[in-house]
Amino acid sequence: MFNQYPIGVLTIQHPDNGTMTIAEVIRTYAWHGKHHSAHITTLRKQKNW
Repeated sequence: MFNQYPIGVLTIQHPDNGTMTIAEVIRTYAWHGKHHSAHITTLRKQKNW
């Protein structure tokens, strides 16, 4: 069903960011995951885990 629409056309309503395209959501969550991974890596180094 979704294959018939370009990725920039489909939108969702994000509770904090308002209307976002699916492409924006994917970019945001890809960055968000890397951001959390960096926090974990830094904490592991600081705590010698």
